[in-house]
Amino acid sequence: MLSPEELGLQVDWIRQRIEATNAAADEIDKAKLAAPPELVHLYDQRRRMLADVIELLRLHEKEMRRKN
Repeated sequence: MLSPEELGLQVDWIRQRIEATNAAADEIDKAKLAAPPELVHLYDQRRRMLADVIELLRLHEKEMRRKN
């Protein structure tokens, strides 16, 4: 079991990762607009992968809170 301080640090780290992943997803969305049509599917694929990462991070945060 984590102390409240350790839990806070873990949750902060997870939130930072979510913010960074969201920023990367925004950049992918911007690049997709300028991409040739034959490459758009690759940007969509990367965007879906980042959405999965964000979901996993949120689940991890929820689990951390539940365990404590």
